[in-house]
Amino acid sequence: MEKRTIYHIEYAKNGDIAASWWEICMLENIKYFVSKWEKNIILTTQNGKKAFIKWWLVESELLAYHIIETKDPRTLVALLINYFSRVFLAKNAISKMNINDDDIIFCHSDFFPNSLPLYFLSKKNKNAKILFYFHMKYPSIFRWYEWEFLWKYSFPRLNRIYLTLNQILYLKIIKNINRWTIIWVNSCYQKYLSRLFVHSKIYLYFLKVFWWVNTIYKKNDLKIYDWIWLWRFHRQKWIDELFEIVKWLKVEKKDIQIVVIWWWSEQVENEFSENIKKHGLEKNLIYKWFLHWDEKNEILSQSKVFLMTSYFESFGLVNIEAMKFWLPVVAYELPVFHVFEKWMIKVPILDNQKMVQEILNLLNNCTYYNKISQEALDFSSWYSWENTSEEIYSLMK
Repeated sequence: MEKRTIYHIEYAKNGDIAASWWEICMLENIKYFVSKWEKNIILTTQNGKKAFIKWWLVESELLAYHIIETKDPRTLVALLINYFSRVFLAKNAISKMNINDDDIIFCHSDFFPNSLPLYFLSKKNKNAKILFYFHMKYPSIFRWYEWEFLWKYSFPRLNRIYLTLNQILYLKIIKNINRWTIIWVNSCYQKYLSRLFVHSKIYLYFLKVFWWVNTIYKKNDLKIYDWIWLWRFHRQKWIDELFEIVKWLKVEKKDIQIVVIWWWSEQVENEFSENIKKHGLEKNLIYKWFLHWDEKNEILSQSKVFLMTSYFESFGLVNIEAMKFWLPVVAYELPVFHVFEKWMIKVPILDNQKMVQEILNLLNNCTYYNKISQEALDFSSWYSWENTSEEIYSLMK
C-alpha cells in the first residue's frame, strides 16, 4: 500500500529565515510528522526552502520540497504583484500533482498565495482530508490592533484592508469546499467560527495544548531585575505604558530595576532611548536591544516578574515563555487571555495603577510570589511543540 502524503502549503513565505512563530509552528509540526514516519511535501518558494532547510528541515526519504521560483520584492506594491504571480505559478505546479484519497492537505496561514492554491489542490481529490490553522480573527479595520479593545477609531489603512480581505477570501473558500477540519488556537474565537460555519460539514477543533519549547528551566534564585518586558516595539504591544508604570513604581521602590529586550526599527529604538532620558529612568530601565536565545534566556531567569502591556494578542506565546522560567505574568485583561485561567494576574486595560499594585504585591510578598511562580511553571509545563503536534496528528488518523 502506498504511503500517504501530507502536503504543507506555504507559498506566502518571504525571506531566507524562519522568522514568525506561525512558520516555526509549521516546521515543528512537520518535524513531528516525520518522526512518525509520515511522508511530507512542503509547497513553497525557493527562498522558503532555503529558510526551512536552514532552520532544520533537510530533505530526506520522508521530506521533500515542491518549489516555485519567485523573487522576494522590496516594496509592498511589488509584493502584492508578486503574490498574484505566485498564485499562477502554484496553479501550474499543482495541475501536475496527483492527490490520493488518504493524502492530507495542510494550510498554515490565510494569505491568498496559500488560500487559492489550497483551493486548486483540494479540487484534485475530493476525498483528501484538509486541515487549516485559524490563528486569529483580524480586528476591525477602523480600530485594528492598537484600538480594538479601547473602542477608539482611526481611518483604515491599506495594510488593514489587505489582511482582512485575505481572511475573508480564505473563510469563503473554506465554506464553499465544505469539507474541512479547522484548528483554531484560542477558544475566544469559538462563537465566531460556529456562527460562520453553522449547518456545514466543517469540523471545528480547538487546540487544547498550544505550543512552546519543551524545556522547563531550572529556577534561578539569583534575581537581578525586578521585572522584564520582552517583545517587538509594535504599537499594540504598547511599550509607552512602561514609563508611567515605572514612575509610579519608583514612588514605592526607588531602586527598582526593569529590563527591556527586543526592538523594531532604529527610529522607534531611538525614541525609546530618548524617553528613558526624558523621564530620568537611566538607573531603573535597562535596554538590552536584541539578544540571542541563550542571552535572552539568562536574563529571563534573572527576572522576578514578566510584564505584558499589549493591547492585542492572538494568543500570547511570550507569556508561556516567561512562565517556563517560573515568572509570574502581569497583563492587561484581553479576551484571548482567558485561556490563562489562574496562572496570570490580569488587570483592566490601561489600569496602570492596578498593574503597579499587582507588581508590588508580588515583589513584597514572598509567599504570594512563590505561589504564583509555581502555578505559572505548572501551567506552562503542559505546553510543548511535541504535545501540540501530537494533538494535531491525532486528527489525521
